[in-house]
Amino acid sequence: MEANYFTLTPDRENELIEQIAKFVAKSEIRDVMKMLINTYGLTNIFGNIGFMMTYPFAVGLLGDFGQDFSQLVGLNPVGSSQRIIKRVEELEREYEEHPEKKNDEANLDRDKAGWRSMFGRLKSLFGIRS
Repeated sequence: MEANYFTLTPDRENELIEQIAKFVAKSEIRDVMKMLINTYGLTNIFGNIGFMMTYPFAVGLLGDFGQDFSQLVGLNPVGSSQRIIKRVEELEREYEEHPEKKNDEANLDRDKAGWRSMFGRLKSLFGIRS
């Protein structure tokens, strides 16, 4: 399903999906997160309503990232959620085959973002480096 975004480029879309998928795949509650992403992707109604309600706040608070993220999950919730889940499953298989890869990436993120705090986890998701 092809989405018609306002400003989100295909490269930026792929980058966001990769960031979200890595965040979910490394999470201790990834099963719950996958369930929520799947549920969200069942219908376009929630995505469209959520997009309309959160877009101004996301842009105001998060700038370009908020704009891109809102367009990704708001304008194409079904396609985006399917792509995110597919990438999460690929990363899970990759991490099972090479557990050191997950640990190396996780240790880098923890050292740089203060992984134990919620703010540190959000910084990791958004790709903000200290």
